[in-house]
Amino acid sequence: MATQFKRILCPFDFSDAAVNAATYAAHLAKDTDRELLLMYIHQEVLWQGIAPMDGGVFAYQNELAPEMPERMDVYVQSIRQSYGIRCGYVAKRHVEHLAVALSEEIEAGNPDLVVMGTGGATYGSLFSTNTYQVIRKTSRPLLMIPKELTFRPLRNIIYATDYCPNDFSHIKGLLKWTEPYSPRLTILHISKNDSRLSDELFSCFQDVLEDEFASRHTIRYKRVIGNDVPGLLHEAMEGSDLLVLLAKQYSFFEKLFHRSTIRKLSFIAGYPILIYPDKA
Repeated sequence: MATQFKRILCPFDFSDAAVNAATYAAHLAKDTDRELLLMYIHQEVLWQGIAPMDGGVFAYQNELAPEMPERMDVYVQSIRQSYGIRCGYVAKRHVEHLAVALSEEIEAGNPDLVVMGTGGATYGSLFSTNTYQVIRKTSRPLLMIPKELTFRPLRNIIYATDYCPNDFSHIKGLLKWTEPYSPRLTILHISKNDSRLSDELFSCFQDVLEDEFASRHTIRYKRVIGNDVPGLLHEAMEGSDLLVLLAKQYSFFEKLFHRSTIRKLSFIAGYPILIYPDKA
């Protein structure tokens, strides 16, 4: 099913990375007429203090910091005033690992897009363990925003493909929600070998997409040859505003390679990366 964004959800913890992601998400919400929902997760410390020797009990800690609701109210109001958008927040308490808590709340909130800041103290560096686990567990598209990234309209988009069955619906949804930017879309495939078969596969894939989209959209197609997937993706992103990847279901060895590819790319990426889950 094609994705049409109605609500953007942004995990938030007042870190620099989270504030930057919320700012980016606010721009998107304004440009695409969407609601922005900030989500604060408090990881509960169930017991605090030292275990009593006489068999007594620990003090139970289950409250958000007293100042948190007021801080969130003030910040949300500033977003509303600055961008003229619908904006709210939810605050949740969890005892689970942060990645599990994030995934559960994302699924429960049913957003069309999750915008997640990276490089902050809580959520970790881009594609850290928390972020990668959220990618694996959620069925929602995730837009990863590097800590130092400044928003700019999504006018040039690279969609990297391995000829997946869901490419068609993802591309259709992508063109729909980025329509306000009139983007120039490039479909990119990286082949390890330059063979006749790989040429034919790419041509067939291009023909299928052209039949559907050529009358309404101008799409460029590009195939590059090489083994350094992160490096080739990074080179292709020069002058572009968004990289789109698909988080496929991989075998054990393919998972290791794919995770390594994403991790390497994250260290050099200075642009947003939109990840569609294979089951979205």
